[in-house]
Amino acid sequence: MSSAGIGRLKAFYRAASKLEGTEADRRFAFLFTLLKAAILAVPILISLLVISPFFDIRFRPIYADRLGHLVLETDIFISQLKKESPKAKVVCFFVGRPANSYFSSLVRRKFNVVSPVFGATGYLLQRSFFRRSASRLSESLHQTRHVLTAQSLWVSDNFSPGCVESLLDRLGVDSQAPYVCLWVRDSVFGTLAMPGRDQYFAGYRDASIANYHRMCRTLQSLGYSVIRMGRTGITESGNDDVPYVDYLSSPLNSEENDFLLAKYCLFAVCGDSGSTAIPLLYRKPIALTNVGSFFGAITAESVRMITMKRIEWVETGEAVTSSEIRRFGIHRFNDRDQFDSLGIRHVENTDLQLEGIALEMLHLLRDEADAMAGALTELQAKFLEKVRPLVGEEPSFLGGKVWLQENPQFAL
Repeated sequence: MSSAGIGRLKAFYRAASKLEGTEADRRFAFLFTLLKAAILAVPILISLLVISPFFDIRFRPIYADRLGHLVLETDIFISQLKKESPKAKVVCFFVGRPANSYFSSLVRRKFNVVSPVFGATGYLLQRSFFRRSASRLSESLHQTRHVLTAQSLWVSDNFSPGCVESLLDRLGVDSQAPYVCLWVRDSVFGTLAMPGRDQYFAGYRDASIANYHRMCRTLQSLGYSVIRMGRTGITESGNDDVPYVDYLSSPLNSEENDFLLAKYCLFAVCGDSGSTAIPLLYRKPIALTNVGSFFGAITAESVRMITMKRIEWVETGEAVTSSEIRRFGIHRFNDRDQFDSLGIRHVENTDLQLEGIALEMLHLLRDEADAMAGALTELQAKFLEKVRPLVGEEPSFLGGKVWLQENPQFAL
């Protein structure tokens, strides 16, 4: 096994140890976990030797403590499995505490979920002694267009149109009118959602909810309700002029209702965060906004439109072009200091750019063939040409027209 594989297994066992207390306590917990793994290894290996000739058994880690990884990686894996190995018997184990208990219940309905120690030990033995392994399937978060299609939809929930109508009525929303879900990662999200975790690098993904007000008002004027989603964030509940339904601050806010609202929305407008995985799970049309780097640009089929943050040189204020992004390698994650070390900063989308992408989404949903073919502007066509090598496959999304007019550097 490679050094990277050994490092991953150590991380599995450390996560399973629930390391707390003093340094001595943590070391003892980790050693005790390794002892349990050693005891389990022999019966698991014997079971695999007996069963494997007859059944395709696969152990699969699920990185659970961050919502995007929990939902999106699981979705990718199940979609690949459905296409490539539909008869496989999968045994899953969570690495870290699940960030969303409702989604973890969906996983438990789909697969056998075992303890982290048992699962990690089975995973180690399978990697060491058997060729077939769930890990052989891609774990990429972003190169997903060929996998996450309508045909790969797998979710088995108990939701019905009646459920969402009842919830919308209680939220004060016209249950017979279409609605849009809005997820925005703001400046307090990381601190509240993941306390104790360093948010230094992730800050470039934050955005101001105020910049989305114009978009919300425009959609409302056209007869669409906008529901602000999310588990944590800066609340505007005291503002009588808030142009959206404040589900974020509502007592009806729950992990289960997050998924219910996502399932029946017309489309979703998302920021640069893992919450995008929720509407993507139901293959809902998505507009990605304020994306800070191309490694946050999910290329799944449902992601139809995108606006990136303006990336500029701190010293000159000049925009960084797509060609420069590729030359300096910042289209992929290298290290947490990569933007600061190059002297780069991010500038959020304007309210006009965000309004523009919402209107373009409505046009696309009305006449997708026109929006994806003859109606492409020259800048949109050049943007697609530049973005292909940056995301690693054919992009599923178009650049917003208003956004590209104000940020032509992304087509250079």
